[in-house]
Amino acid sequence: MSQICVTFRSITAAQNAARALEAGLPAQVLRTPRALQEQGCGYCVRAPAEPETIRQLLTAERIAFRRLYRRGADGAWQEAEP
Repeated sequence: MSQICVTFRSITAAQNAARALEAGLPAQVLRTPRALQEQGCGYCVRAPAEPETIRQLLTAERIAFRRLYRRGADGAWQEAEP
C-alpha cells in the first residue's frame, strides 16, 4: 500500500475528503508540503492506499481535488498518473 497525498484548494474541501475517506481508511488533514504547493499555501489529505482507490472514493462523493501524489521509495512525492 502506498502513502498518498491529495491536494485541495481549501481546508473545507480537505476536511470533507478526510471524512469521506475515514469510512474505510485512516486519513489526516495537513498543510501541503512546500514542494507540492502550486499557489501559496494549501491543504492536503494523507492516507495509506492506492491512488486509484482514493480517486474512486473522492469521485463517488463528488469531492474535487487538485492533484494526487504517491510517496516513492526514495521518500519523494511523485504525481500519480490519472
